[in-house]
Amino acid sequence: MVLEKVIRLANKHLLLVRTLTIVWVLIIAVLCIIPQEDLPKAGGIPHFDKFVHFVLYFILAVLSLVVFHASRPSAKIFLLLSIFIFSLFIEVMQGILPFGRTFSGTDLLANLSGILAGLLLFQRKINTYPVK
Repeated sequence: MVLEKVIRLANKHLLLVRTLTIVWVLIIAVLCIIPQEDLPKAGGIPHFDKFVHFVLYFILAVLSLVVFHASRPSAKIFLLLSIFIFSLFIEVMQGILPFGRTFSGTDLLANLSGILAGLLLFQRKINTYPVK
């Protein structure tokens, strides 16, 4: 199965996966703080930015759960809550900084949806393969 191969690869190159997770956090921060007019346009697809938020935080949740070996429920809750607080911080900064961005509750909801979907994937598939 492809997922099993990905987990084996992540085990083998854990430092690389950790580095990728940190880079992913930085990518999210930059994409969410830079002026909106500097971002690529979605070609008129309504609410495409919500899909982007979902995907960004879905990937971050999965990477974080793998990297931090979050197997205990309390560790998962702490980790995912930390990611959500990070996303809240980013949204608040959008409302404060003068870059033409605004706080959006629907962005926050999309972020949370991505985080929870990442947890669901981790619980159903990834967590069944031991990460060393």
